[in-house]
Amino acid sequence: MSTTAIKMIIVDDQALTSELDKAGYQQSGIKVEFARSFGDFENKLKSQSFDLITINLDYHAMDSVQLCKYIKSTFKDKYPIITTSVKTSKKAKNQMKELGVNLFVEQPIPRHMFIEQIKMLLNYTVRTNHRAKALIDVQLKDQQDEQHSSEFFDLSSTGALVKGEFEMDRIFQVKFKVPGFNKSISCNGKFVRNVQLKGEMYTALNFEGMSDAEEKAIQDFVIQLQNDQELKYYI
Repeated sequence: MSTTAIKMIIVDDQALTSELDKAGYQQSGIKVEFARSFGDFENKLKSQSFDLITINLDYHAMDSVQLCKYIKSTFKDKYPIITTSVKTSKKAKNQMKELGVNLFVEQPIPRHMFIEQIKMLLNYTVRTNHRAKALIDVQLKDQQDEQHSSEFFDLSSTGALVKGEFEMDRIFQVKFKVPGFNKSISCNGKFVRNVQLKGEMYTALNFEGMSDAEEKAIQDFVIQLQNDQELKYYI
């Protein structure tokens, strides 16, 4: 991901977005390019570098389903995909989930809220330390009070990658222990996206409501495991 600005390509009619909107994105650190045809989209992906792709499902000049399939088959998980639509049926959301879309955003939405969701999607960092998968067991309770037992594939003080695929738009009560800290850590885990790694499904969660002592305990644990590992963005 770019260190100076987020670069996003939007599959939509450029005429629908005013120069004022584009300037608003730019002021928030997001540079926007538009693609109004498949050829235009393909050429821009080949000639420019992007951090994510946004597809307006209501733009009928392009087949959004086929476009998502093309992106996933050609680029795998290189680009996170956001889809937007005024149609918010469960069927539409499930279809996007099955296609590997990372985030479904209901329209209309204020620009600042959309930008916040974009940055939340891209700024979720996790370590690529394979040993962490077996070290941390976690208990999750969703908003319907359903209990789930799983394990972290990876962990940071701001969030974790949890083994298993969970539904979008959920907030979980999360409980786990880390070595060196004598209490269980309890916080909320907000769904970010589903991630497929080597054929297995994982769910990215952002932590909320964690104490300073709990954050420090996780940071200390992660630092111990970072000596021979690199940070990576799952985007």
